[in-house]
Amino acid sequence: EAVRLFSKRRSGDAEALVKISRGMDRPGKMGTVLFFVLPLILDSIFHKAAPKIFGPNMFGMFQKRGMGFKQIQRKKRLDRAMQMVCFGAAFT
Repeated sequence: EAVRLFSKRRSGDAEALVKISRGMDRPGKMGTVLFFVLPLILDSIFHKAAPKIFGPNMFGMFQKRGMGFKQIQRKKRLDRAMQMVCFGAAFT
């Protein structure tokens, strides 16, 4: 019973962790730059500029206590959307 309950509670986090991992692990040099290095750099820049709005990079989020992988995934999606809005506003 405990295993079933644990699995039920943590299945969302497990799914989110797999998606996060696969999202950062793209083949080729361009995949590495576009989907791993660039997001880390952008996250660092935006977090330094507006820490109350933007979260730290993915690895910084992993170190936060009490935050599950599903929450991290949602926060990073929101951060990406807000970053795109900032870029859109800057280039129009």
